[in-house]
Amino acid sequence: MIYRRGDVWYVNAVAQDGRRVHKSTGETDKARAKVAAYAILGTAPRVSGGITIEEACLRCRQERWAHLTSGARAFARAWHIGELLGLARPLASVTAADIVSVKEQLTAEGREITTAVLYLASFRTVMTRAARFWDAIPKVPAFDMAQPDNARTRTFSKDEEARVLAELEKMGRPEVAEFFRFLLQVGCRFGEAQSLTAGDVCTHEGVTYVTFRKETTKTKRQRQVPIGPSPAGIILARAKAHPTGTLWPDLASCSSVHRYFRQALAACGLGSEKELCFHACRHTRITRMLAAGVQLIEAAAVAGHTNLATTRRYTHLTGAALARTTARDL
Repeated sequence: MIYRRGDVWYVNAVAQDGRRVHKSTGETDKARAKVAAYAILGTAPRVSGGITIEEACLRCRQERWAHLTSGARAFARAWHIGELLGLARPLASVTAADIVSVKEQLTAEGREITTAVLYLASFRTVMTRAARFWDAIPKVPAFDMAQPDNARTRTFSKDEEARVLAELEKMGRPEVAEFFRFLLQVGCRFGEAQSLTAGDVCTHEGVTYVTFRKETTKTKRQRQVPIGPSPAGIILARAKAHPTGTLWPDLASCSSVHRYFRQALAACGLGSEKELCFHACRHTRITRMLAAGVQLIEAAAVAGHTNLATTRRYTHLTGAALARTTARDL
């Protein structure tokens, strides 16, 4: 594809011989820049409307996906869309109505709406490339990429927290109760807590810090989080008892931990609440932090989110919490 930096257009694509080319076309006019780009890459432009869906998918695989680890999957998704539309069909004949029809066909095949959107995104890449770089189609039709908001809306109330903790103790599973309490008070992910070792815990000037190593985090970024006295007491005791290995060796079996937790929820009359799981502890913690006046950017740092929009999806402020804020004279 070509893009403009300043007044000059640049080309960034895979050449005919497989080389990745990233250089200036030396042109300030887009039309002349495209011609120059074709010469640089050793390819020839297609006549508008003359490329089929099959040809477009294959060309996109060569130029866009061949060098990507996820390229094979992206190509397979785009190819399936092509099969639904007709591989021999001219790419320029695809309309927004066709995209809506394909989306319906994907869901009829039993695919989740989020998966259907992934398929559409791959095919949109083909069409975008055809419009912007190959001059094969005049424009990209509208793609209906809307999908339901699957963000969790359920958090633990203080009463539910106390009941579940009591039930876990009653079941003879104090280690699961301790783990549940730690997740609620720290807001980390299940796997991040389960992978902690004694070396990940330190105390400085009376404050205990927990380091979540990059190999255990979802974003592959390391973060250090200060924790309060209650979770600090739990984790320091664990570090003393287990100086080597993980701090939760008694919770090595994820399936068992989840089973005990679901049993406790069921005993508390919360078994039908599918959103109440260990990950709901993370939502609960972040929501409570914001309700207590913590800034969104601070909550994002604790949670390890790189995008504030993600943190917003984790928040479920109650009407009472909002009333306390709006009732103040600011």
